[in-house]
Amino acid sequence: MKKHPLDLLSLIFGLVFLLIAGLWTVHRTVDVDLPPAGWFVAGGLILVGLLGIGSIVRGVLRGDRTAVESEHGGADTQPPVQG
Repeated sequence: MKKHPLDLLSLIFGLVFLLIAGLWTVHRTVDVDLPPAGWFVAGGLILVGLLGIGSIVRGVLRGDRTAVESEHGGADTQPPVQG
């Protein structure tokens, strides 16, 4: 199976859609009474998760860029000069 490049815009819209649908589902089914400190903990966990996703996406984009350069005869494919 051929690996296709990451479409960042589609990924962002998909994640936003899932977030909205998930929040709507949780709001309709669960009655959570969290104290104000609980919201800070929940927000921190969400932030850590988003940072993890961001680092994965950044790594994928960085890896794709080097793969494209090597396919088109970039600097990575040149033999070292001896002299």
